[in-house]
Amino acid sequence: MKKNFLVTFVFMMSVMYSSFSAGLEKKTLSNSSKDPAITSLVINADVNIVLVTDGDQLVHMIGDAAFMEQVSCKQTGSNLVVNSFKNKNWKNKGVIYIPANSLKSIRINNAAYVRSAAPLIMPKLDIEVNGSCKVSVLTWGKVNLVKTDEYEIEYNVRKIPLPESFAWERKK
Repeated sequence: MKKNFLVTFVFMMSVMYSSFSAGLEKKTLSNSSKDPAITSLVINADVNIVLVTDGDQLVHMIGDAAFMEQVSCKQTGSNLVVNSFKNKNWKNKGVIYIPANSLKSIRINNAAYVRSAAPLIMPKLDIEVNGSCKVSVLTWGKVNLVKTDEYEIEYNVRKIPLPESFAWERKK
């Protein structure tokens, strides 16, 4: 009985895995050693962005074929621009993972959803809102929200105590 259950369970998990991952593609933007770290992010598309702090410092895109074809990320110097060829909601079609270790500013010009995968360790992050977007960023530094006259910002702030090792915050 236990053996039948185990075989059935493994079969069901493999079917679920293959059905959820069917049709998804992954693309990693090539980054030469000459390209500096990303300090500025401009989002001109209605997409999901996840800010990550892992070590590879590469931009990863995961999504269906239409997402991969219609959404682009282009790095020029330390600036990364996310664009869409069609003005369409791509949030349910894919995700873009962007390294945030050196990020200093984000400008959101569309209805994107920007969030952090883990707390970002940076002294200051400027976020300019120029669209009907959602931002959920956890950081151990100061966040400076800038709005335009066309959009209102509603936000919540919660202080998180800093570990003793963060010298840049203690100097103030």
